[in-house]
Amino acid sequence: ATAAYLTLPLWRSLAGGLAAADPAAVAAAHALGMGEARITREVRLPLALPVFAGGLRVALVQAIGLVTLGGLVGAGGLGALVFEGLAQFATDLMLLGALPIVALALLADALARAAEQRLALPT
Repeated sequence: ATAAYLTLPLWRSLAGGLAAADPAAVAAAHALGMGEARITREVRLPLALPVFAGGLRVALVQAIGLVTLGGLVGAGGLGALVFEGLAQFATDLMLLGALPIVALALLADALARAAEQRLALPT
């Protein structure tokens, strides 16, 4: 279910990145005699990679938050601690589950942001 939920942001980031390719670069590729498949492979995809990486970063953090909700349906994990603490009004249980989730999301975001910046083209 999580993978299905994340297809929309991933698809939108890929489509947005492909559509945002510099028209001058695409025109230059046409002028060189490239076909549409080659332009997509050699011009549009490399230019779309930073935008797609941004969408992947968002989807990664969304996945961490969404998997936390698995504790509601008995899937266990740190989400189970959070929801057990909510049911018992036990702040310590809530924090025991929530703090590692937040740390994991922040770490995943930082690592994905670093990868995204490495993919960005120099301007």
